[in-house]
Amino acid sequence: MNEEETRFGAINRVKNCLGTYPNDKKSAWFVAIEGGVDVFDEGPATVAYVALYHQGRYSVTRSSSLALPTQVYQALERGEELGHVMDALFDTQNIKQKDGAFGLLTHHRVTHQGVYEMAVTLAPFNFPDLYAS
Repeated sequence: MNEEETRFGAINRVKNCLGTYPNDKKSAWFVAIEGGVDVFDEGPATVAYVALYHQGRYSVTRSSSLALPTQVYQALERGEELGHVMDALFDTQNIKQKDGAFGLLTHHRVTHQGVYEMAVTLAPFNFPDLYAS
């Protein structure tokens, strides 16, 4: 899934949540995360988009990118899942439920959870008056 498809996927997920729980629109937070891979000028990298909805306001933010080794990207192109590829490469088990590729490729200085938390935190909901259109 390239960057554009990843963004679209996150937006669709949050819209599906809103459709599933229409009575909760006034108070609940709806958060959808979609991860993907794309090739940028610097090479292949992971990317995630976070779509949020709260009290009538939408926001879409993007995570940090993580450069991927060529062999990892080639495995993804063949249809393999990133977590399984990383487990095979680093001799780990179920890394996607732990620190993920971010953890492995940064010596666990960064985790995919931390990257997603940052993307959620950066959404412009803290000072809504400053972001009113």
